[in-house]
Amino acid sequence: MIATSSAVISHKPKPLRDKLLSTGIVAGRLCVSERTVRRLCETGQIRAGQVGTQWRIPESAYRAYYQRVFGLVEPEVTYRRH
Repeated sequence: MIATSSAVISHKPKPLRDKLLSTGIVAGRLCVSERTVRRLCETGQIRAGQVGTQWRIPESAYRAYYQRVFGLVEPEVTYRRH
């Protein structure tokens, strides 16, 4: 934390607002193979980034792709603990 004359500046990183999805999760939601999802990422059809050798897809990018391809908004997925 740095104190300035009129404000205090915090150097804490902001939390990520967008959940990152694996290729397995996206493949399951789209009912396609993980290879297909990797190909979509590699060609830029789904905005994604690589962490090492693995692709991570922001949930907003997945939703944008889903809406663009199917013309629908996918319902919110909620998980309950048992």
